[in-house]
Amino acid sequence: MEQFFAFIRKQRVTKIFSLIAIVAGTLLVLFTRRSMHKVEQAKSTADHMTDFFTNGNGMWNPVIKFFGGQVQKEASKYDATLSTLLALGIALIILGFLILIWNRHRFFKR
Repeated sequence: MEQFFAFIRKQRVTKIFSLIAIVAGTLLVLFTRRSMHKVEQAKSTADHMTDFFTNGNGMWNPVIKFFGGQVQKEASKYDATLSTLLALGIALIILGFLILIWNRHRFFKR
């Protein structure tokens, strides 16, 4: 009887762990996609500002030279980090589902 209760406790722990992995992975994917959208908006804004200052009349040339010649494009440095976080979120979701499937398969096999 004690073996049965130990088995049930182990089943609950693995289920809880797999559900936590699925929820964490889902949240990571959702927030990473939102962040990727924000980075794309920042890149677009930087491109529009560069076009405005460089393709307009020559009135802005002293301002451009004073601030370094172009709009700074700092948003692109986050692409690798966001891609890594997206892959990690997907891996957590897959791991959670694999643990659930494996746990269920073992439960019905006994």
